[in-house]
Amino acid sequence: MTIESADNILERLIARFQLALRADFRKENEGIRIILRPEGLIPSEGFHIDISVNWKTLKLEFILGDKAGQLLIVMGQADNEKRAVFSAVSEQVISEGGVITMSVNNQRINPIAYNDWPKNWQQFSLSLKSPYIETEADLAVDDRLEEYILRWTSIFLSMIAPLLPLEERTEKNEEQAYTESLPEGAKIKIIANRYERSHANREACISYYGSKCQACGFDFSETYGPIGEGYIEVHHIIPVSEIGKDYMVNPVKDLIPLCANCHAIVHRKTPPLSIKEIASILKQTTSAT
Repeated sequence: MTIESADNILERLIARFQLALRADFRKENEGIRIILRPEGLIPSEGFHIDISVNWKTLKLEFILGDKAGQLLIVMGQADNEKRAVFSAVSEQVISEGGVITMSVNNQRINPIAYNDWPKNWQQFSLSLKSPYIETEADLAVDDRLEEYILRWTSIFLSMIAPLLPLEERTEKNEEQAYTESLPEGAKIKIIANRYERSHANREACISYYGSKCQACGFDFSETYGPIGEGYIEVHHIIPVSEIGKDYMVNPVKDLIPLCANCHAIVHRKTPPLSIKEIASILKQTTSAT
């Protein structure tokens, strides 16, 4: 892996999460390390993410500065909606064979059972070890290493970001961006609320599935280049009108990435078409031509 690859990973993460980040790339005897830091924070009062490339796995660690007490307090006070995002992503990571190690106040805690987390955080540590990655040689020389790092770092960021005091996009801006991206003539009732407009839920969904349309495979970055990196619309599988006000959205099970065209077609019927139905329609029309 080269410095150019590390820079490319950084640029793609910045485009995906709209966060100001910088990276320190190191080659060590044990392997490769990338350290991500947010811009504009004093290191001792902020945090960094340590990414290490091991023989067949990736390990990511969230590390707080030694004077990050205020940040720690805010993280501990995250509401259940934000904790639920962390939990949902953690559950999927574990289902894939990943290992999440989390401790609060020097006690190991279950990353999924967010209702049992304490509110008063005086210490916090978090690490994620990816599942075993099949490669013929050392992972550090695998041609797909950049994509592996990008995927698992995106997942890790989407877990931790809801707990951080980051500025989120407003519902108005989200709705405007979504509406403007619809195809000409598409008529979809837009319901802007916390269920489908949560930036944390959206990023968690995209980080897990990737930014390709899950119905047709369209990737904005392949067509439009860097400006399309990480862009995709997110479809609510269960219509918002059928969700109770206290329902906690699972960003992996309840949301799915779709391109603008497929998203519009999904809503051409009530209830909306399923992803399998859209894929079947596309297969039929493709084979007919």
